Amino acid sequence: MPQPRKPSKPKQPAQPRLELRGHASISAAAPEGQPAAPRTFRMRANTGEPMSIWGFDAPVVVDIATIDTTGLPVPALYDHSPHGPECIVGLVESASATGAEFVAAGKFTPTDSPDDYANRVLAKADAGYQWQVSIGGDPTTVEKIAAGQSVQVNGRNYAGPVSIARGVVLREISFVVLGADRRTSAVVTSLKGSQMSFEDFVQSMGFSPDKLDETQAANMA
Repeated sequence: MPQPRKPSKPKQPAQPRLELRGHASISAAAPEGQPAAPRTFRMRANTGEPMSIWGFDAPVVVDIATIDTTGLPVPALYDHSPHGPECIVGLVESASATGAEFVAAGKFTPTDSPDDYANRVLAKADAGYQWQVSIGGDPTTVEKIAAGQSVQVNGRNYAGPVSIARGVVLREISFVVLGADRRTSAVVTSLKGSQMSFEDFVQSMGFSPDKLDETQAANMA
């Protein structure tokens, strides 16, 4: 007679991966007749806005100053998809906290494959579409702030209920159609070879060029 199977221990739920939404600025294509340089992007990836994220029972705020970027460079993907090289849009080469913002920059890595999403992202950007972005990362700790309490993070006060994610390990940044951070939107440069000035770029990211401190100016240069 077969022995009854022992009940397995219930698995502990894994900490949900965070997807932090923001916006991107994409460099213009090379003027006609000039050699094509690698297209680049800059991202205002998170603004500290409380976000509704699947797997969390309260809005999530990321402690931006504690984001772990030691794994750089990391992939730039399309819609968080790791299911094949065609979903790799590029490479995120730098990322850092700039005041209460998280900014990143990198380059596109398109190929001649018709299924390559790098080409699709660039084609939509050049047609005028404003891409948003989303960070994929694993939080080291999550602190739950109950209703009636408050916490100070990113230089702001947040009232509970809210979850504070700290030590988020940056794994990738994705180009997405729709973001969760309501204060951000994508800004894309012209297709016609005109390069966006530093002042215009800073303004597109929501900052004032004449009010940047030395750290912010260095991170955005």
